[in-house]
Amino acid sequence: MLACCAACRCGGGAGPDGGGLSRTVDVTRQRTFVTAAGREDVAFDLIDSDVKLLITDDAGQRVIYPEVTGAGTGTFWGVPPGPFIVSLNGYNLETNEDDLDLGLANLGRSGATASDGGAVVLQLDVTGLQPWQPFSDVLQLTSENAGYVALNAQAFVADQPDAGVTDASFPIGYFSACGTRRGRYVPLIDADAGDVMTLTQLQSAPVGDAGLLELRTLVRAAVLPAFSMADHALTQVPVALAAPATMERLSLDFRQSAFDALRSAVHPSAAAIASTVTVTALPFTADLGAYTAAPDLAVLRPQQLSQDVSSSFDTGNPFPASWPKLVSVRYTMQVAYDYPDGGTRALTTAMVTQDLLSAVGTAPLVPRVSPPRNIRVDGADGLQRAQISRLPVLSWDPPASGTPTSYGISLFRFTRIGSGQIINVSEGAFFEVTGTSFRLPFGEVIPGGEYVFGVTAIAAPGASVARAPFKGGFPIGAATALTTMLHVDPTLMP
Repeated sequence: MLACCAACRCGGGAGPDGGGLSRTVDVTRQRTFVTAAGREDVAFDLIDSDVKLLITDDAGQRVIYPEVTGAGTGTFWGVPPGPFIVSLNGYNLETNEDDLDLGLANLGRSGATASDGGAVVLQLDVTGLQPWQPFSDVLQLTSENAGYVALNAQAFVADQPDAGVTDASFPIGYFSACGTRRGRYVPLIDADAGDVMTLTQLQSAPVGDAGLLELRTLVRAAVLPAFSMADHALTQVPVALAAPATMERLSLDFRQSAFDALRSAVHPSAAAIASTVTVTALPFTADLGAYTAAPDLAVLRPQQLSQDVSSSFDTGNPFPASWPKLVSVRYTMQVAYDYPDGGTRALTTAMVTQDLLSAVGTAPLVPRVSPPRNIRVDGADGLQRAQISRLPVLSWDPPASGTPTSYGISLFRFTRIGSGQIINVSEGAFFEVTGTSFRLPFGEVIPGGEYVFGVTAIAAPGASVARAPFKGGFPIGAATALTTMLHVDPTLMP
């Protein structure tokens, strides 16, 4: 049974045993807006934020909500000694800290007019394109002062231009294309507030014998003429693209074989399906980690997924030289799961590493951490199909390489759609912990359900996840191990 204590000082400060051992936990939640002018902190309204603590003790599970003590600040009263779970919008962190910072950072100014969607169209009438390659070329939009970035703007037009054209119109679904939403809203461009926007075109070409490497580089760029947008309206802007004024020489040494060697640690049946190295220009600062979507300078996509790749190439960079460059590796794998009475559905996961290009230098790109080992569910081997409890305990051994700073736990529920062969996968709540075992709270798995669990080793030495989970730095590494499909006890009582 789950009890609730909403913004009250239950028990007069006493702990669960009435011995006066309870404590208070303070929370701060602010949004930090980042622009060329600096940073501005704006408090969240904790009354409207879904922030709560989940407490498990001898009496069962209960929820504590904060008492608001100021702008973006609150206090949880009556918290017993020991770890608890702080929950926010589907993210759950097991911690034992008395002072929590749940703030995050956003690109752009705080006063940007926001759109909630609807018919907001930015029509770009573009000249000077590199001859267009449909469903291959990429258009990206960056307005760092407004806080708007679109990484695949061309995907949000009704029809692609014809192959080979150099002039074309792109009526872009502005809201849907945005990769820097602020909750349910998207910032609009306002020339009077100093907003400008940069359009870039990236184009791919095969490199090496038999096209063993697809290399996408930035080939055209332009700063758009000053314009302002109205909500729920079409804004038409002419754009004359040209070759970037600044070209940069990049060299990358991608040791794919080191990632491929870890496939069996992800799952015995894991198969590599894609691999990318992306170099981005991170607006303004690196000390907040990967705090925003950021425009690409180059993307490498090897076609042979176990072969090491070393490449030097030129690409355009129309962004300020002071913007740090970030290198991100994503090695993607897939595991096919057979549903108990027929049908198959695949689950996708990835090993990820990120660091600043200046820190990488000429060093090889390799995994920073390997997957956790020997996942157990209720004490049994997580790779052997079994029935598990309604309150399953997951445990694991640290990875063979790397030093995790935390672990992520993901829940994937498999269900059949109707009576056919189509199997659906839905992702449940996400939990982050600093230890190597965790009992899922009541209600996270459904009686009789079919589940796969993922445990991700996260190496982020610049972060303080137990106190400030949404703030960090570089480098970052992550690698996931997956269980087999497990059946939850169908009885109604845990």
